[in-house]
Amino acid sequence: MDALFLGLSALLFVVAVGLAVASHRLAEGE
Repeated sequence: MDALFLGLSALLFVVAVGLAVASHRLAEGE
């Protein structure tokens, strides 16, 4: 595996989790 690919995968994973948590919190806030 390429280090750059692993880095991008980790970044996308963090962004996806962040969006999921943010949307979940917004849904609870309503």
